[in-house]
Amino acid sequence: LVNFICFDKTGTLTEEGLDVMAVREAGIIQDQASFLPERTDIAHCNVGLLDILAGCHGLVLVDNNLVGDSLEVKMFEATGWTLKDPDASSANDEGILAYVTQGGGFNNPYMLGQDQPQPPPTRSLAIVKRFEFSSALQRMSCVVDIDNDSNQCYVLTKGAPEVIAELCLPH
Repeated sequence: LVNFICFDKTGTLTEEGLDVMAVREAGIIQDQASFLPERTDIAHCNVGLLDILAGCHGLVLVDNNLVGDSLEVKMFEATGWTLKDPDASSANDEGILAYVTQGGGFNNPYMLGQDQPQPPPTRSLAIVKRFEFSSALQRMSCVVDIDNDSNQCYVLTKGAPEVIAELCLPH
């Protein structure tokens, strides 16, 4: 069951650098699938969309700096979440590639000049497996453990809209 689809237009950027200005969530309006109004308060979007933006990427920390695809860096930064490496000395972190945590430092640069609502309760994702982007498959996925509930893992997937649409079950 696919709950959220996120996509961007790639290959047509004509200027250097990227910025995430807003997102448009999909939803049901008058019994029809539709895009909801644009949201600039990205850090307070639907929790499923935030999980995808914050948890489905190939980012790593190098000297406390996010390193990876520039679009993934900007999308992650827009969420206001933090990325943390696992503690190599902890048995609890065995098999964990990275943690992403919501809450904490909540100065979201994408809401400058706007009233920033109270931070949501802390939520964390442990990335336990990455399936890196494949140009042949036109998608990437990450398996995440949400809020340290090892009995409940999710697969977060992003990719070309037509490819993701084929993975969806019609209702």
